[in-house]
Amino acid sequence: MTDQAGGTGAQRAGRFRALGDVVDRLSPAPGARPGSKGRGWTLLEMLAALAVMGLLLALAAPAWVEMRSRQQLQAHAQALLDTLQWARSEALMRQRRVGVCPALDATTCDAQGRWERGWLVFEDPLVNARRDPHEPVLQYRAGPLGRVAGVQWRGNSTVAHHVSYTAQGRAQQPSGAFQAGSLRLCSTAQMPGWALVINALGRVRLQRMQPGECQAAEMEETVSATDLVDQRAELVDVLEAAVNAGKADVGHLVEFLELTHDQLADAV
Repeated sequence: MTDQAGGTGAQRAGRFRALGDVVDRLSPAPGARPGSKGRGWTLLEMLAALAVMGLLLALAAPAWVEMRSRQQLQAHAQALLDTLQWARSEALMRQRRVGVCPALDATTCDAQGRWERGWLVFEDPLVNARRDPHEPVLQYRAGPLGRVAGVQWRGNSTVAHHVSYTAQGRAQQPSGAFQAGSLRLCSTAQMPGWALVINALGRVRLQRMQPGECQAAEMEETVSATDLVDQRAELVDVLEAAVNAGKADVGHLVEFLELTHDQLADAV
């Protein structure tokens, strides 16, 4: 009985010691706040962590700002592309002359050609490439980059101040000459720009430009040989269809003659 009782007492003592160890592990360290688990951070450790976080943010911020600027440039170029395509479709649908110009405000074209401030789409029955008071405004869009320093649209002389669409959807100047050229969205920062390339048939495409191309001090924009070949082929198709239908268009004939073999040879 004594050995059995002693053995029972030893087992109980062992259980109490194990329970005491568990309580010690769960109890807060001396000086710790009630309810906290384990040791807290010292002031020095917190300052070191904040310094590391600040360093990481300082390294990541320029890349984030540059990515944001790239996205803004592309979105702005895409917005003007959408507007030009919409204006062409409106000219076809309305069977009227439709113009697009950089906007000084919601009703006035900007004679200085600052496309970055926004643009107007309007009916242009007088075919003078500017909006007159009696001509309806079809769309106005304020440019989000108008107040951003170092951002500017640059265009060659044919499209720098306006783009005009005929009732047939062709890009044509008030003089009757075909209107082909490019508008470039450039930034003074070393980042890629964007170009809107307009052919004589009024079709527009968006093209990415390298920083060196966009930063050229003097932009002498010319229509590439590839563009001229494409335009000539498209005009040939239009002429063939018109001849087959017995409705040859003098305007198409004039544009076709302007895209001669000599022009193609000079472009190459």
